[in-house]
Amino acid sequence: MSISTGSLSSYHSSLPSDGSDMSTFTPRTKKSTNDPTTHHDTKQKGQEAGWHSEVYRKIHTYKADMKTYLHDFVPSNTPCTLDLPDVSIAATWAPEKGKERMSYEPLKILTHLVSEFPADRRPSFCIGGEQLLHFPFSECASKHQDAKPDLLVSLPGQDLPVKVEAPQFRQFSMFIEAKDLPGKDPFTERAGRRESTDRSKRLVQLAIGARGLMFAHGHLAAFMLGIYGDIVRIARFDHACGVASPPINLHTQEGLRSVQEFFWRFVHPWEGGPGLVVGCDPTVRALTPEDCAWLREQLGHEADELLEGVDLSEARWMKVYDEDDPAKVLAYISFKCIELNARLFSRSTMIWLSILDTRFCQLPWGGNEVEVHVIKESWRQAIRTPEQAFYKRLKETVPEEERVDLPNLLYGGDLGRRDEARQEAALKRKVWPGGDALAQDTAAARPPATDSSFTRNEASSIPPFFSVKPIGTQSSESSLTELTQSDMSGDNKPKPVPVPPPASGAASTSGVRPRLSSRPSGSQWSESSLSELTDSGMSDVDADELGPEDTELPQGCSIPRPMHKTYSWRLCCGEKYEVNERSHMRFVIDTVGRPLSRFQRTKDLAMAIRDALEGHRLAWEYGGVLHKDVSSGNILIVVRRRPGRKPSRGIIHDFDYSAMLAKAPQVESTMGAGPSSEPHFVFRRPENVGGYAEVANFKERTGTYYFMAMDLLHPQSEGMLHEPRHDLESFIWVLLWIVLRHTQHKHWQGARACEKVFKYGDDYEAHLAKKGWANDDQPIIIEGNGPLTDLLRQLQELLHEANNFYVKKRVPLTHKALIDAFDEVIARDDWPEDDRAIPYVPPKTDHPTAPKGVLLPSPGKNKKRTRQDDHDEEEAIEEENGSLESGVSESATTKRRRNSRVQTASRASKAAGPSTRGSGRRGGRSQPKKAASGKGPASGGTRGSGKKKGV
Repeated sequence: MSISTGSLSSYHSSLPSDGSDMSTFTPRTKKSTNDPTTHHDTKQKGQEAGWHSEVYRKIHTYKADMKTYLHDFVPSNTPCTLDLPDVSIAATWAPEKGKERMSYEPLKILTHLVSEFPADRRPSFCIGGEQLLHFPFSECASKHQDAKPDLLVSLPGQDLPVKVEAPQFRQFSMFIEAKDLPGKDPFTERAGRRESTDRSKRLVQLAIGARGLMFAHGHLAAFMLGIYGDIVRIARFDHACGVASPPINLHTQEGLRSVQEFFWRFVHPWEGGPGLVVGCDPTVRALTPEDCAWLREQLGHEADELLEGVDLSEARWMKVYDEDDPAKVLAYISFKCIELNARLFSRSTMIWLSILDTRFCQLPWGGNEVEVHVIKESWRQAIRTPEQAFYKRLKETVPEEERVDLPNLLYGGDLGRRDEARQEAALKRKVWPGGDALAQDTAAARPPATDSSFTRNEASSIPPFFSVKPIGTQSSESSLTELTQSDMSGDNKPKPVPVPPPASGAASTSGVRPRLSSRPSGSQWSESSLSELTDSGMSDVDADELGPEDTELPQGCSIPRPMHKTYSWRLCCGEKYEVNERSHMRFVIDTVGRPLSRFQRTKDLAMAIRDALEGHRLAWEYGGVLHKDVSSGNILIVVRRRPGRKPSRGIIHDFDYSAMLAKAPQVESTMGAGPSSEPHFVFRRPENVGGYAEVANFKERTGTYYFMAMDLLHPQSEGMLHEPRHDLESFIWVLLWIVLRHTQHKHWQGARACEKVFKYGDDYEAHLAKKGWANDDQPIIIEGNGPLTDLLRQLQELLHEANNFYVKKRVPLTHKALIDAFDEVIARDDWPEDDRAIPYVPPKTDHPTAPKGVLLPSPGKNKKRTRQDDHDEEEAIEEENGSLESGVSESATTKRRRNSRVQTASRASKAAGPSTRGSGRRGGRSQPKKAASGKGPASGGTRGSGKKKGV
């Protein structure tokens, strides 16, 4: 799956009240460098700018008190009944400036605070030292930033040695960053100042650790601790944002108790037994040795090929729930992650090769042979239409006899919506048929399931608190035995849902009237989805059957908020930020493929993109579905397809950011006609915008940044509607991207060719770079590959004709034109054999960039700060305090200084001579200048450099 960027264009701010007309153009927002995983694909320094932007204005400090923070973000159904800690345990500790090692002393304090925890829940602590923790998926670990936490926290019930050799994320539940003084607290607000480099770096440290934990364990949220002198901060991260607690003073009894209660809640999650923590996903676990053996047996003769290079410690056993019936659930073993979006605050998409665990249930779609399918997990923006809605439209509208190059959705859906319905059932005391009710009473009143598709175990017998080992621990035979007794038994009798017993010494809660919380403040549930679920299975509980006194919740506990849908933005910033929340998707599709970057032959690459173009045409002309995110990760080379489907070499998938016409077009397939010829589009409005369209304005997205059409990158494109022609242009950029990175080409820039054509961050520079290639007289030659060279030349001509601003009428790209170009070249018989993809080694990036407001270190080594640096920073602060914050015009002095710098820069530019940047006119072609060494041109040749040659 492609790395998503923050390249956003917005929904129109004045949506029609009835949602009938979404054809109005949408204003765009400025893009920033906020992708820490693809900034020239460098591992460390090149990613620095991306990480700074990733956390910029996405980590908040909770304004409520500590008790409210713990209640809202660390839900637990087991009250802490331990005695108050003795304040003397911290009396001798005094942090000192410059002695960061002294900040490790809280290790003893933390150990004392958890010493009375039950042995199977008690965490342990050790010093991380200078050891690095690599990204938890080995195949792409070299592309991502390493973590180097100061202190390590074990999984519950495990004792860490003094020093952990070769530490891995899967061994830990949390990390702690320690600094010597309270002044280094990055969550302390400094009025009137921009984020400093040091402050941003400390936030990045926390974010990198949290990301690793979430991906390693499959967590829904992760916690980090920051110790700054004698001040502690708890930071909770999910895929929407981070939320820090109020400051906690370790020298007070209240502060010590807050830290103790946090750890108590952390190891006593609402769902899950010993070994699990708050934020874990109770529908996911690690594989046991028995699982691994069964997996190999089922894969049979293909096991060696499919499991080659696979580390099964990274694999997962997971549940996939039916979209329409919460009682229906399948179990899958996902053994290989083939695509990964490793950004923290994003969709965080993961694509898995998986097989159905038939020890749990039968194949719901018939047959006896276990097939390899694809499971997609992602966190969609809450305002977007769920991806399965697009698959449903395609299934309904695209004729089966023509349905190729498009995947089929087999099972699954939106876990966030399901979680909301589950919470609603608990709050309204309705029967929840899913077998994983949040309160004991709704589970006890659950009627037995009657679905005939489950012969070995009914869905209603699935306990939500199944006892399994968390990901990363050594599984024993008992863990499989426990799972067998619940999830894979042949006993069809419904089993009671266990509720974790109260802690030792806790008072009984029998007869205590529960304190069921009302609907969480700031939430906007999807009433339509809830009503659907209610009608399909939930029913009001009869008063004689269930009274208030029958609902047994521990005193002081309330039904938690949904974990599969984020809620942090709403709690921190208000209800209108519902549009920033994300919902967890998990579903199964039938087509298995490999990324374009792993092609075995360049002919396979061309055929895959050609067939993906055909799938895009079918989706638009029959279903009125516009993809809007054509990228190198969203096109797959088909490896295997379900029997009965037409043969295809490539598919387009990931409709997460797609748009859909309000009604499917009633037209015949005409290969270029249909809705793409209409001048006016009527799209469905986004979901859950409510009355907050002005915030939703910033959540629309026009595509993965590197593959966006030139028109959408132009500064004057504000308000431009994303049209089919823009998607078609993206297909060309996808092919060029793969060629420049994974073939032996003769582009004069060599290894830096991709970096020069695909600029990142500045829209206009990216626009000019792409236009420079479209107008370039120098074709890209692929060594020994005439067909691919000719294909690129033809596509380059089509792209130029479609974007030539100096003719009266441009020739727009069409499906027919592109498919014909591919078909002509694919039919040739002079394609090379076995010219598989060359691994891409990215060049180093020396000058990372950052968004406005974030200060980064100078790229120069040990560069001394000058008076001019101080002057510029003071002036920037003055401008921010004056014109940006209060709205007052800049001072005359500031304006005079700024104008002086602009005039100086202008004189220097004129002295340097005319620019060699092409402006896109094909007339007056200029040849590239030779470098002084004679080895190549000094700048890229262009098919036009403006109305005057050389301008």
